[in-house]
Amino acid sequence: MRIPSLFFALVLIFGTQTFAQERLDLNEALAQKLIEITPRGLGGYQGKCLEIIIKNTSSQIVSLEIPAGQIFASEDSNIQDLVITQAQTLALGPNTQKSKQLYTMCTQAKNAAPSKGEKYSLGEMANPSLYKLVARIDNGNYQNSSAQSAVWAISDKEDIRNVYGEDTSMVRNLAEVISEERNIDIASFDLRPRRHYITSIKSSMELLLKENLEHARLILVDQEGNTIRRYFEDRFYERGFHQWKVGASHTLGDSAELYLRLFEGERLVSEKKVLVSDSITTMREFHSEAVLSYEASLDLRADIGVFDQENNLYFLIKADHQIKKGFHRGRYIAKCLLPSDQDFYIKVISEGKVLAEEKSLADKPAPKIYPRKNVMGVYRMNPKEALEDVSIGVYDAEGRLKKVLYKISHLNPGQRHLKYSFSHRDGPEAEFYIRLVSQSGDIIHEEKVGS
Repeated sequence: MRIPSLFFALVLIFGTQTFAQERLDLNEALAQKLIEITPRGLGGYQGKCLEIIIKNTSSQIVSLEIPAGQIFASEDSNIQDLVITQAQTLALGPNTQKSKQLYTMCTQAKNAAPSKGEKYSLGEMANPSLYKLVARIDNGNYQNSSAQSAVWAISDKEDIRNVYGEDTSMVRNLAEVISEERNIDIASFDLRPRRHYITSIKSSMELLLKENLEHARLILVDQEGNTIRRYFEDRFYERGFHQWKVGASHTLGDSAELYLRLFEGERLVSEKKVLVSDSITTMREFHSEAVLSYEASLDLRADIGVFDQENNLYFLIKADHQIKKGFHRGRYIAKCLLPSDQDFYIKVISEGKVLAEEKSLADKPAPKIYPRKNVMGVYRMNPKEALEDVSIGVYDAEGRLKKVLYKISHLNPGQRHLKYSFSHRDGPEAEFYIRLVSQSGDIIHEEKVGS
């Protein structure tokens, strides 16, 4: 039987329509669970600074659009977010994967420029003002440092004097958007042809504060004291060790002298000269844990925290903590970033006197905090002779005193049954001992107790 050619034409038409795909943006495709994405930074302010690996997890063809104006958020709050400045489209077959390098620009002038390998996640679309500028950049293919300064003029309200370039037509197109969105007269822009170059700085300031800062302010200034960048103001910082990571971009040239200045109100607390060759000082993460036992001869107040060997406070756990007269035992945990080239201790210090301390081990794993558990029982002993000035207490497996149960000035010989109770967070495998101890610390009798 001969099949009419019209039938083949209809099959071809309807078959083609069956496989036609609606183009989706990344958010839509992710919401429908059609794709998985892995964005990572390639480094730099502008240009192809982001690579995105897209995996089609479905059994259908997926047609995607990555629109200009899509923001990718840095997972490091000290690194700049990126906005797509050139729209891209691509299609992925079923269960296939592609990578795409995207044109982007940075959107947070006070943060550092991304390095290669920075981790990113899909963020929101740019706000209307930034989107309008990015659309102008995309349409004109202005993938250069002049356009980057224009982005900062919108995203961070940076000085419009940084928006210039050799291509005056391009600069005027960028200035028109900035002028309209920020209500700045277009005559305020310098449209003379000049080579545009951004100096990128990544630096940090480390400081051991001896006192609290109530109204802290951190700025970057030039040699004449003119403010180049404001990082924060009117912030509270507790005494101890602090690191501030900063980024800076400017068009003053690599030889410009810049200074980071930390103020408390109008008082200068610290200053650091910033160089193009700077990098962020590497800190070490300390998971500090200590069980400290001590006796207070009277009521007092103490600071508990992470100190160096000279008793300088680096991380405060408890400030001005009230301690009653008598025996104390506490478990103290601190997680903090500290310099890697010195030793640290968890200490209890009252009026300059160390009541208890234990050295912190930087490589110790993060401590696990167990729920509180109460332990009760009866302690049985049968001293053969009279004892003077003895005590009965709970000790952990390392022999550290956990709790004093009884202090006895005179104990007659004979069978004794004494009730005890204590609580702990040492976990289900913890072991303890109830011990009868002499004044000199000798163990007269002990009984093992499970948790």
